[in-house]
Amino acid sequence: MSWKIKKWHQELRSHEEGSVRPIWARGQNVALVYPNLYYFGMSNLGFQTLYKIFNEQAEFNCERFFLPDQEMWAEYQ
Repeated sequence: MSWKIKKWHQELRSHEEGSVRPIWARGQNVALVYPNLYYFGMSNLGFQTLYKIFNEQAEFNCERFFLPDQEMWAEYQ
C-alpha cells in the first residue's frame, strides 16, 4: 500500500468519533464491507449498528472497508 493511501486513511480516521482500534490477537476477524464510498457507508445507520454490535463482543474484531474515491482509484491500481 502506498504512503498516499495510508495518509488518506489516517486523515479520514482522525475525524471519526467512536471508532474502535481492533486487537487482532483475539477472536474472529470480521471484514464489514460497504459497496460504495466511505461517505455513504459512514452515513448508513445499519452499517454503523453492525460495526458497533461486532465490536461490543469480546470474541470479534471488526474493521470496515469501502470503495476508493474517484481521485484515489489510480493509486489503488
